[in-house]
Amino acid sequence: MTDAFDRPTTVVVVGSSHDVRALAGLLSDDYDVTFVSDRPELVSGASADGLDAHEAPLDDGSAIAALGLKADAAIVAATSDRVNLFVAQHLRTRGDISQIVVRVNDPDREDVFDGLGAETICSTDVLAPEIRSALADS
Repeated sequence: MTDAFDRPTTVVVVGSSHDVRALAGLLSDDYDVTFVSDRPELVSGASADGLDAHEAPLDDGSAIAALGLKADAAIVAATSDRVNLFVAQHLRTRGDISQIVVRVNDPDREDVFDGLGAETICSTDVLAPEIRSALADS
């Protein structure tokens, strides 16, 4: 099987900030993206840009389940680690999503996500080298 068949083609992006909504838009260049947020203005903006977008409270499993999310992969990047853990657990146990990537906001909480079967990306760990580089270049 080639890499083209192994990589995800459909992605659910879950978040409650403008940067995550922008990420969904960028990913839509390469994937079929569904955006889910608890913020109506982000959902309406994503819909206006042509994304499949849904509003749901991110801490309500039945509301998330009602969306019937199906995808090859999910990006979970709310502003709360508690919400990220809840949504990732929900998608892992009730969704048919094989690959989950979770943003961890607080590096001290990264170990909470162990055992989830998801890849974690810590915002601090990603941003710190870029900021160091920008400061060094000034």
